[in-house]
Amino acid sequence: MTPLAWAFAGLAAVAAVIDWRATARGAVAARHRTKPAPMVLLIAAAASVQPWHGWTQMFILAAFAASLAGDLLLLPGRPLAPGLAAFLVAHVAFILAFSGRAETVAGSLFGAAFLVVLLPLTVPTLMRGVRATEPRMIAPVAVYMAALCALVIAAGTTGSPWPLLGAIVFLVSDLMIGWREFVGPIRAEWHIMATYHAAQFAFLAWLAGLAG
Repeated sequence: MTPLAWAFAGLAAVAAVIDWRATARGAVAARHRTKPAPMVLLIAAAASVQPWHGWTQMFILAAFAASLAGDLLLLPGRPLAPGLAAFLVAHVAFILAFSGRAETVAGSLFGAAFLVVLLPLTVPTLMRGVRATEPRMIAPVAVYMAALCALVIAAGTTGSPWPLLGAIVFLVSDLMIGWREFVGPIRAEWHIMATYHAAQFAFLAWLAGLAG
């Protein structure tokens, strides 16, 4: 990455830790400032990666921008559906970025194996929770879960561990959100943000790797 991209990425890491601390403390008012900051800085970092990588970089930037919109729409106290829609757009953009760099099926096979193990342990309980608490959300949640699975498979086609790691961690983060919303409490709220930010940093690392 360029020095400017490294600088933005470093600031994003600091901002992410600050947001984790605010989340752990339950500082709702502070999170209106701390939650959007990491993605704003990651967008700047991704835009600063040189040389420019055409549509791949455009799709990553679009995905980061949609993720920022999702962060804002999912600020504490706001409904789930609009944020879910924003992140669905982000996942589609990520899938397009990864599919345009497809090189192998080996990573996709690994991702598929991971899904075969994880999904039966979590999704049936999650969907029962959705049905019991907000039946109107069954279809949106099912579509969103399908998009997450497609993201894992698409990330595996790149031949790089970074997108696959990011997609898997993103899936884990969103499963925790679903569990909290529809099933019951999770161990710690900040775990959601830590895994989410880890995923976004992994995607940035892949983009930076393309630049050599």
